[in-house]
Amino acid sequence: MRLIKPKDLPIKEEYLKDLIGKYIYVPENVHVDGDETTINAWFGGKVAGYTKVFKVFLGYDKPKKEILKTPIIGYQVILTDDIAYMLGECEIYEVSSEELIMIGKNKGEDYGYIN
Repeated sequence: MRLIKPKDLPIKEEYLKDLIGKYIYVPENVHVDGDETTINAWFGGKVAGYTKVFKVFLGYDKPKKEILKTPIIGYQVILTDDIAYMLGECEIYEVSSEELIMIGKNKGEDYGYIN
């Protein structure tokens, strides 16, 4: 297992381009929900590609009585199983296929999917 992107560095397209065709594990992929709920959407798999995502966060400034629009640029990693994961505050590891199988098995046992 080799750390490719530490949690404290911003996500760059160069990292993502280099991931295509490799197996990765993202144990920490933190997102903050609108009500400040923190979610860790961890994942792993073989990378097929990535997409740049443009979102607009809408808010309302009561004293000024105006709608605030904040553009957000993010990235999704697309795995070979056709699932795309939005990257939050994350760390990314390159792993072998064998390591990924063991990680999946261990996570399955942690969540009670595998006895």
